[in-house]
Amino acid sequence: MEFLNDTLAVTGSALRGGALTVTELVRLAREHGLERTLSYTLTTGGGQEKAVRFTGADLAVLLPLLGLAEDSPADTPVSAAFKDGLRLDFTLAQLRRAAKPVLLAWAAGGLPLVGPTGMEPLYTVFTEAEGLSKAAGNSGGPLRLVAEGVGEGSNAPGCGKWLCLLAAGDWDGSVPARPTRETDPGPLPPPVQPPAEATLTLRLNGRETRFDAAALAALPRTRAWFAARDGRFAFEGVPLRALLESALLPGEALPARLYAANPGGYGHELPTEWVLRGAESRYQPGQRREPIAAWAMNGAPLPSGEGPLRLVAENEIACWIKGLSEITG
Repeated sequence: MEFLNDTLAVTGSALRGGALTVTELVRLAREHGLERTLSYTLTTGGGQEKAVRFTGADLAVLLPLLGLAEDSPADTPVSAAFKDGLRLDFTLAQLRRAAKPVLLAWAAGGLPLVGPTGMEPLYTVFTEAEGLSKAAGNSGGPLRLVAEGVGEGSNAPGCGKWLCLLAAGDWDGSVPARPTRETDPGPLPPPVQPPAEATLTLRLNGRETRFDAAALAALPRTRAWFAARDGRFAFEGVPLRALLESALLPGEALPARLYAANPGGYGHELPTEWVLRGAESRYQPGQRREPIAAWAMNGAPLPSGEGPLRLVAENEIACWIKGLSEITG
């Protein structure tokens, strides 16, 4: 499988330098008895915690095999860089003292990690062969770095996806060229009508407005590619702005606070300014995306368990609310 030939760059004054394919890295760890399977608690985009069993090598133990001297100072910097631009920084002392090893992982749940390689667009369809897919929970590879409560970075403690470089000691901070996020994903699929069971209740200033499938279909709609860290998908639905404009009375002020939720109790507050005017996309430079109440993804009704409506908000992963049923202000 092609992703096994993806490479990990090794650099920095404290290491030998060079590059290892995933296959070479796994072979090296196994030859020295370093392969371990451990359970880590990760926080999802929705703020929920889940336990995932990763297989890989303890980074602190692996580094000497990559050239790190055994007597290296405790404050030796160790950095990990990822294809999506994330970087995590540690010290050697942090790695050695970690209550749970910082794991360089190549498998999750007993399946090899799969995902974009250095030769493909960052946002691409995950490999479906032999059950290896995003749905199986083994995406974000072929290499990830997993840490609980160690290091500094935008997702620490957490799990960095698409690991592409390890550095120790002094280095220039450069990272191998990564695929562009601006790759054209192609034409949008044909439009889809809201399913008959789609309903949304809007509560503004003490008044309640209920939108059924027909009312949603009559409003202006958005059909566009929306992106997040794990992919880019074609969503179709109604902008929240259009819902607000249709429900407000002439001259009525918009509430200062909007809150979207589903029947299960999960919800999230929405920036009113962002709802009205959209926001510059972090994932698709040059594009503006406004949050929508979506009923279709990739040319088909939302999958079971995600709809019939879902709030899609490109820059706020916690706002991708499945089963969206009400917005309150």
